[in-house]
Amino acid sequence: MESVVLEDNAPPHKKVYILVRKELGMVIHQHPPNSPDLNLIENIWCHMKKKIAKDYAHITSQAEMMRIVQQIWDDYPDGF
Repeated sequence: MESVVLEDNAPPHKKVYILVRKELGMVIHQHPPNSPDLNLIENIWCHMKKKIAKDYAHITSQAEMMRIVQQIWDDYPDGF
């Protein structure tokens, strides 16, 4: 059975990851970065980034930011 990876060509997914996937024989399908029609989680990430930039840009502690991100995530209603 072959593994299929849906790749959005975002910068963090390039270089080493592409080589490893090819080495493992994975089939890579490309689509545009941040494509909410193909990857629904992008809608949530966009909303979270805007909320963090607006309300929590002053946070400098990694632990506090992780707590805030978890809180925002937990506050999303089902079916967002």
